This record gives sequence, structure tokens and C-alpha cells, in this order.
Amino acid sequence: MYDFQTTYDQIIGILSEYNESIPTTDKQFLVADVSLNGTTNSDVIFKVTYSFGTKEATIVTNEYPWYWGWSLGRCDGSGQGSGQDAADIISLLANDEINTPSGTAFYVNVAVREAYPNDFLDTNGDPLMFHDYQEVALNHQCISVLDIEQYKDNVKYIGIQMRPQFKSVIDYDVHDWTMFGLTDPGNEDCWDMIHHVWITYAMWIVKADDEIRELPTN
Repeated sequence: MYDFQTTYDQIIGILSEYNESIPTTDKQFLVADVSLNGTTNSDVIFKVTYSFGTKEATIVTNEYPWYWGWSLGRCDGSGQGSGQDAADIISLLANDEINTPSGTAFYVNVAVREAYPNDFLDTNGDPLMFHDYQEVALNHQCISVLDIEQYKDNVKYIGIQMRPQFKSVIDYDVHDWTMFGLTDPGNEDCWDMIHHVWITYAMWIVKADDEIRELPTN
């Protein structure tokens, strides 16, 4: 019979050691998943995915227009924000609105879904996420504050539409993709530019009064 207690103690030891290595006291343990990863004649192999979070405050605002992608920064003439783009800001704004449980909590049963612009359209048939196609000369689009807000809301809507049963959104990851090519006919440069999103879901488990309970998703 397999000695699960020994395995449990080993996992706790690994997590405790990692917890001690984080140089802050304001931290919280999150465990994503524990799953069977294989077996041999004498061993059982488990895969443990885990993470720890700190509670450092991050101020997220939507005050400036940003280039759509390529980490080009803000497009308000300030020259600031290099290293980020509208995709990053949309991610930050959407993640800032995710509801997370208070107290001691962790999540299990992680699932990831992805979406492309044409997967979800508005009533006019336009993509809910950024999509731009250009030929010959490339002119990076500047996304306004209002459009960034709308794209953020659209990403959250997409997250609801793709959400697996009994799970909550725990992360939005919007990023820019560019497909390079040549026109046919003409053999001219062309660029197909999009925002793509990975959305991570899980089931939150909250520990209160020494009992484990599932957090409702609605």
C-alpha cells in the first residue's frame, strides 16, 4: 500500500522551504494543483504546481492612450511607457477587477482557455478584441482610453462565455501577436496584428474556522 502520509509530508516540507525563502512577511500560499504524473513498479510520481503571492499594492489606472502592441509604450507624445503596450494595460485592468476570497485560500482544478479576435464578434460582426491588417507601410495603431476600457470589458465578457462550470477566472493574459507575410499578387509586405488572450480558471477553496469550503462562483 502506498504511503501517502510520507508524500504529504514531503510536499509540505518543499512548500515550507520555499515559503521561508520569500523575503517578506506579507505573503499568502496558493496551490494550483496536485496530479498524478506517472507510475513505475515501485513508485508513484506526483506533479505539484504551486505559487505564493505577496500583497504589495499595485495601482492600476486607465489614463493614457497606448500603442496596440510591440511594447511601444504610450502614444500621447510623452515617449513614456516603453516596454508595455495596450495589451498589457488591458490585462492589468481586467485582472484588477477579479474578485478573490479573503482569508486563507487556495485554488485547485486549473483550466486554461484561449480566444482569438474572430472567436467573439459584436452585433455588427466586428471582433471583440483588437485586430488590424495593413499592407505596404506599417502604421502602429494608437488605442484610446475609451477603447482600452471597452476591450477590457470585452475580455471579461469572453471570460464569462468560456468559463467552465463551477470555476472562477483567476487570470487574464492579453498579448499582441503579429503575422508577417507578402501580398498575393503584388509581393508587398503585409502585417496581420491581433490581441490574443489566455484565460485561466480554477476552483477557489477557502479555509475558515479550520474547515474547508468551496467559494461560490456566482
